[in-house]
Amino acid sequence: MKTIIAFLIALALTALPLTAQTNPPAPSDVSADAFSGKTVTLSVTAQGTQPFTYQWEKSTGGTAPFAAIAGATSDKLVLTNVTPANVGVYRVRISNAAGSITSPTATLRVIVGPTIEAYTITVTGE
Repeated sequence: MKTIIAFLIALALTALPLTAQTNPPAPSDVSADAFSGKTVTLSVTAQGTQPFTYQWEKSTGGTAPFAAIAGATSDKLVLTNVTPANVGVYRVRISNAAGSITSPTATLRVIVGPTIEAYTITVTGE
């Protein structure tokens, strides 16, 4: 019998193992904050009958609809120089000969720090 089990690990530097299987109750989803300009890595470890294929997906409207992220077909999704455009809910679909499974979701929020758009220097003297 071919099986597939996935463990969603980590947003940014936090490692939180979550188990996703075809029949048991879904595990909790995770969320994390990242500062604008930083790198965020999402990764998954699959166990079962190989080979596996991966497709990362993102939703900007909450839990649905999810859209495939072009080129995101490995066990890791690396988001470099994150901006508010990266805010959303992520998940990965893992497939093998037995079928496919979707991981729990990972919600990413991006914190934008204060910026200085313009400034004026005034020099006064007597």
